[in-house]
Amino acid sequence: MTQLTEFDYKSIDREQWLHMYEQMTKIRAFEENANELYLSRKMPGLTHLYIGEEAVAVKCRLTKDFGQPVTSPDTVSKQPQ
Repeated sequence: MTQLTEFDYKSIDREQWLHMYEQMTKIRAFEENANELYLSRKMPGLTHLYIGEEAVAVKCRLTKDFGQPVTSPDTVSKQPQ
């Protein structure tokens, strides 16, 4: 069995941090727009908003790009100690 190691956040450069921030703001804008459409009754059905969880999606993508497995939400939310 392969042992998982903590992700090295220091290996991420400024451009990557800015890209991740941009991705989070795009996700938030999409969510807010979907909520407005729902509240104005222009979109039928229900919405299950992801507001406040944008970093989870971006981190999942980041760990995948760096070749680390994502096995559970706990894997994504661990902070380096």
